[in-house]
Amino acid sequence: AMSGLGAGDVSKLFTDQVHALALIDSDLHRPPLLLVSWGTLMFKCVVESISHRFTMFLESGIPVRATVTLALRQAKSATEQQEEIKKQSPDHAKIHAVQRGESLQMIAALPVAHHSLYARAPVLEYDRSSHPFRRDLGCEPLDLVDGMVPIPGGPGLGIEVRRETLVRYRVN
Repeated sequence: AMSGLGAGDVSKLFTDQVHALALIDSDLHRPPLLLVSWGTLMFKCVVESISHRFTMFLESGIPVRATVTLALRQAKSATEQQEEIKKQSPDHAKIHAVQRGESLQMIAALPVAHHSLYARAPVLEYDRSSHPFRRDLGCEPLDLVDGMVPIPGGPGLGIEVRRETLVRYRVN
């Protein structure tokens, strides 16, 4: 029989713990994040797959040595990924904090420009043309007041839309 330091059931002491690293965390909905550190190499990752093979047993059949093979996938937070990107064109990410009373149609219609991502007040692209569609769409006009368009307070889009204008300008 084998005795001394290191003699013990490796499945209970080690391999079960390593296998637990590949299990989905019910709170995070993903495997736990690991930090691999080997000399100067250091990175965050998750276990993608795992296998093991017991290579030595006691006379009683207890496994005392195992070879474990791990496949790791490097994991970076969205912030870390953003920091690594060498941006050479405007960011087209759409970020919008949903407000009470907004509809999906209104949110989809709002343009999101780079300056609006960090704006202190809501930014809305305002068409100043004299096109009849812009002028006739709403029952009440949306006019600039001191360089700003007052946000309508009604439900949904905040304005009442003239249905006949939509019908007149519909594209088939």
